[in-house]
Amino acid sequence: MKKHGKIKKKVCIAVPCILLLIYFLWGRAWPRRWFISSDQFLRLANPDPKYEFTGFFPEKLPVSAENPRYIYYDGFFDNIAGISFTLDAEKYQDMKEAYLAFFQEEEAEHMRDIFFWYVFDEKVTTEFLEDEGLDNLKSLFHEGVEDSYKVLAYDICASGHPSYYLRGVICNDDKNEIIIFNIVDGIRNEKRDTEI
Repeated sequence: MKKHGKIKKKVCIAVPCILLLIYFLWGRAWPRRWFISSDQFLRLANPDPKYEFTGFFPEKLPVSAENPRYIYYDGFFDNIAGISFTLDAEKYQDMKEAYLAFFQEEEAEHMRDIFFWYVFDEKVTTEFLEDEGLDNLKSLFHEGVEDSYKVLAYDICASGHPSYYLRGVICNDDKNEIIIFNIVDGIRNEKRDTEI
């Protein structure tokens, strides 16, 4: 009888711990930062490339990509997806040019649309991340936030008050590091004027 009581007690402790672990790894309780491979993250971050604000991440990381870091959160009214990695110099320049061209085309397409804002070549500071509501991305930076990071391009789209889509690319030329993010902010206090 004593033996059954001990086993029952262990099971009562183990089962909730296992359930909490599964909940944590699934990414619902806190932002998920661990993925088996970049492919697993990219499948989750690019659910359906047909829609305008998905399919923003590359389909596959370049072969030279090293030190990947991830963040993924899907809960309440928000969805946060971000990845950072370092590349060799040539691939780094190619990827920067491709994303810059992408954002320049987007800006030209939405030039007269008051619900789109674009930021290019902005120095990244802690204040910038806090002001823009991007502080969740801090875990992606390989160096300190204040160390040579610049916004290559970043856009904000008002999808209907108070929801906003934010996506962008942050670069560090010293480390050949790229940070790509795509965020749906369900309750955003946007400081830019959306009045006609």
